[in-house]
Amino acid sequence: MVRWLQGDPRFELTSVHDYLDRFPPDPEQAAHIEPGSWSGADNGDPQFMKWFSRYDQPYSPDLNSWAVLTAFQNVVHTLEDVDPNQAGLHDITWLMLAAETSCYWYWTGQHVWDQQVTNAANQGYRVVKSQVDALLAAGKDRTGPTIFAPWVTPENPGGKRWGQGCLLDAPREGTVHTFVYDISGLKQVTLILRDANGETRLVMTDHGLYPTQTSAVITGNYYTAKLPVGAGDVRYYIEAEDSKGNISRSALERVYLA
Repeated sequence: MVRWLQGDPRFELTSVHDYLDRFPPDPEQAAHIEPGSWSGADNGDPQFMKWFSRYDQPYSPDLNSWAVLTAFQNVVHTLEDVDPNQAGLHDITWLMLAAETSCYWYWTGQHVWDQQVTNAANQGYRVVKSQVDALLAAGKDRTGPTIFAPWVTPENPGGKRWGQGCLLDAPREGTVHTFVYDISGLKQVTLILRDANGETRLVMTDHGLYPTQTSAVITGNYYTAKLPVGAGDVRYYIEAEDSKGNISRSALERVYLA
């Protein structure tokens, strides 16, 4: 893309920071832009609900696909860490990237789309299953668990939420959710909270494998943890350890608990 832009005088390559330096905004005319998904699907929301729907129901096609993808990513990255040039890795990496296509979440409720992530994961896992078995037998797993980006329900604990065509009071009791997977099995998944009083570690509840309805060969475990009511401004992340002692940590997130 850079070479293409350099060869075409009609375009100029720039960044957001460069643009703002050249055209600084008027601080008296600042506007808040809501974070979240692109407008056009459902006008956007911080929870990306178009790609994350039915999370509050016993089964969600979207959550099923995220759980399967979490497991498949762990398989790919674990093999990659052992030998990035081993046979079959290029093919399953291609399948993983194809499985990450957002269309498979956008068209929720249509089986032909809901099935696609599972199809890619199943096909890829079968290609390398013998290599995964050999790796485990040799005790060469040095990759930590794969952790899906956590989400909180309700989205704004103790604040307001949209429902029934108007703003409603959201419950103060919040819950953190995630999917975690490791080919060697999981030893423990912990939610770490940071606030003005220091750091708190909460062992997350393991609900077992997310209940797949797409005949997935591999899928992630579903974990939750309750958030403390009234804790105020809290930063949090998830730490997961596999049976070999490999540890992974999620990105640091933030929530306000009224």
